[in-house]
Amino acid sequence: MEKDTKLKQKVLSEIRKGKSFRQASVDHSVPLSTIVHWCKKDGIKSKHTRAEIKATDEDILKAIKDHGVLSSKELSGIFGYKENAIMRRLNRLMKQRKVLFVLLPGRGKGKIFFKDYIDKRLYYLEKDALDKWIQARIPKDLPAPIKRSISQKLHESGIDFEFKKNEKRVVVVDDPLFKKMQKKAAKEGISTSEYIRRKLS
Repeated sequence: MEKDTKLKQKVLSEIRKGKSFRQASVDHSVPLSTIVHWCKKDGIKSKHTRAEIKATDEDILKAIKDHGVLSSKELSGIFGYKENAIMRRLNRLMKQRKVLFVLLPGRGKGKIFFKDYIDKRLYYLEKDALDKWIQARIPKDLPAPIKRSISQKLHESGIDFEFKKNEKRVVVVDDPLFKKMQKKAAKEGISTSEYIRRKLS
């Protein structure tokens, strides 16, 4: 009992002088909860405070949702955290299954379109957001074989992505018929292409 009392007084004395609860717990092999209890009972407050909370989990989730996809570097810039600090927060959110992430492959023809994101974790909330983010970075007029190559490379990295098929229809009409369509479209106050689209739908 006397030994425990001496240990308690030693720990409390060190904390009064500025040692953190956690460090005292490590130094003296005393559970952190016990030290917190001792200090609370004696009215001793730690001089060490937690880092300022610049963003709640909801703030982080909202930022990712608003942008679709964000890297840890981008998130740290938005909220003013160091990158390793924001990654700890993101790891916790991933364990809670609130956030998903991917690593983009560093090889293949598509890497030029993702040059600032290669081999970095990219965080997103829904697969649709990731698909839109990828689609937005690749030119629409890219040849089909290159698109297939990019899709294959993404698949190899566990990213299930397919380019949207071009749904445009080509309609060939002769000049007299086209002029009739133009007149009818003008009467209805719409473009000729819209008039044709409506007739075909």
